[in-house]
Amino acid sequence: ESLHDRVASFLEQESQKSDTITATEWYEQAFHWERATAWSSAMTCYFNSGMLLKQQGDSLGARGHFTSAYRMMDKMRHDAGVNFLDGTRLTTQCAAAQHTSMTCKPMHPAAVQNFSEIEKASREYLLGARNVGMKLEDLHKVFEGSSALLYTGMSVLVRLAQALIGPTTAEYAYRMFEDALDILVLSHGSNIATKLEDVDGGHFFLRNDDVGFPVFSGLFLLLLNNQVVEVDRLQRIVAVISMHMAYAAAKPEYEPHLILAYQNKLRLLESVVHMDAAALPAITTYTNTMWMYYDHEKHSKDLIHYYNSDRTANATSVLLKMLYMQGHFAQCDAYLERIKEVAFKIKHFFSSAVAVFAMYPMFLLCTPNAEAQIFMEKLVTREAKQMNKEMSEPIQIFREALNLTVQHQQYGRSGDDAVFDRESALVEGILQSRSLVQREKNMVNLNLARRYYIGIEFVAARICYLKALRWELRAATTNKSNVDAIATCQDKAQSYLLLGLEHLSFTAEQDELNEQLLFAKANERLLRVQLLLKLMVTCADAEKARIMWTTAHDNVEKTVQLAEKYNFQLLLLQAGMHLQTLAGLVLPHSSASTAEPSVAHINGDPSEHATLSQILQTQGAALESAARAYIEKVNKGSSVDVDDVYRSILMQFPSE
Repeated sequence: ESLHDRVASFLEQESQKSDTITATEWYEQAFHWERATAWSSAMTCYFNSGMLLKQQGDSLGARGHFTSAYRMMDKMRHDAGVNFLDGTRLTTQCAAAQHTSMTCKPMHPAAVQNFSEIEKASREYLLGARNVGMKLEDLHKVFEGSSALLYTGMSVLVRLAQALIGPTTAEYAYRMFEDALDILVLSHGSNIATKLEDVDGGHFFLRNDDVGFPVFSGLFLLLLNNQVVEVDRLQRIVAVISMHMAYAAAKPEYEPHLILAYQNKLRLLESVVHMDAAALPAITTYTNTMWMYYDHEKHSKDLIHYYNSDRTANATSVLLKMLYMQGHFAQCDAYLERIKEVAFKIKHFFSSAVAVFAMYPMFLLCTPNAEAQIFMEKLVTREAKQMNKEMSEPIQIFREALNLTVQHQQYGRSGDDAVFDRESALVEGILQSRSLVQREKNMVNLNLARRYYIGIEFVAARICYLKALRWELRAATTNKSNVDAIATCQDKAQSYLLLGLEHLSFTAEQDELNEQLLFAKANERLLRVQLLLKLMVTCADAEKARIMWTTAHDNVEKTVQLAEKYNFQLLLLQAGMHLQTLAGLVLPHSSASTAEPSVAHINGDPSEHATLSQILQTQGAALESAARAYIEKVNKGSSVDVDDVYRSILMQFPSE
């Protein structure tokens, strides 16, 4: 018996006398067990210390301890002579035609009652033709015949994989989740034919399979967010969700996992609705079902324990964004109230942050008011206390856009220029650095924000637009004799408009993702139009102005096509107003040899210009009128001030 063995045993005995053990004390035990080459004891202690750090919010420290636990498990595997956890597996998937059709098609509510066939097809698809590379006997060797150690080892894999989900380590996380899935399938009680003895009595198997649910969720997130390269990605996503739902529906105590499965299902529907408009009503159904199950007091703590956060509010934002684009403001408001209630109750920082982010698009676009600012200020205060500062810049940018919007509203009421004196130097530096511009490369973190909340680039571009309005206002209120000062203000306004357009430029690699992000894409297009319309007014270069007009018109037409397909009445209203603005602008003469098809017949002939203006004016007025009538009808009798919402969405401030 070595010195480290004796010290570790002593520390273990002392800890058993105490009601609580700190992360440091667990780590100290782990250190001595590792030096004594007692790998399984060291693994358990490292894991326990990591879980305590995770509960305290120290995600980086927890990841380090989970990594140490994983090292111990690898030594256990090596000593047992078992070749697994090294990523060797046959990756070719079995995708027979009947399975492909079942997994490709999003499940609609009618199919939710019976998962048995879907589960079977999903498991065959996920596991078919896959060489797991080990047997239950191998797990029995590695984990010393202990079901308790098997559960700890499975937990180590899952927790480390969760900690590694990110832009630079996603492939490692995916591999670990796949290894955990192998262990789950091999050791799940329902799958075991050969009975092996457990050191504690009974048979050796995974006695508590709740640890498997985060595997499904982790695989889903990595696949959904395109963080790993995988053949037949969509089919695998649906297969993972199908298995998740089937397992979670098996026992009443698995309700938190079923809620999470519904949340993931909503994210899947959001990503496929561009292919199948029939997914829209399913989004409403799944959201209502999720809330039917969800009870904050009962489920929130479990969701945070297993999945690192309570994302109920975040999942609800899928429906919020669709209702917003349809113009159903009263329904939006009803779901917002649910989210606000949850956001007030949640103590866990990341969960409260995603709840506020879920509401943020509505705060910014529909209800930029004091209540929205209070939510943001509380989030800023809580973020300042965190050890992990990854959210710091996005939160500051989101707050600045909201504050600037409210300031313009305040100026319209008071006429007091002092309301604009609270602009953030930090955010201004971020804007000018172009660090949020995606033109040069595909930025994973930015794209995640576009999927789950609203694009940070969009918010940055909106700040630029609001700052341009501010300089326009200064130019308008400057003494007319002060020509230089007016010119400076106009130059500032133009530079911000151009900077806003830079933030709305994307790489070619974004095309596939953009197709999935209906809300982000539509709002980016409409903001791009507003920036271009402002620039055209002062553009001295006729050809540049013509290109701007053509680009703006193209963005409006694409918005109309999208909106008509999905009955997004609010987008039709905005597009109609922009078409009327385009109709009223004096088009420049064309010196270009080619032009966009939609305006190819426009040239220096005033009659042709007048004809197009009339067409656009008529088309735009019809779209606006029909959309207004629809929106006012569906919101009739509610407390929502529709005209006030319009002003916020279109940024029609009295200061203009």
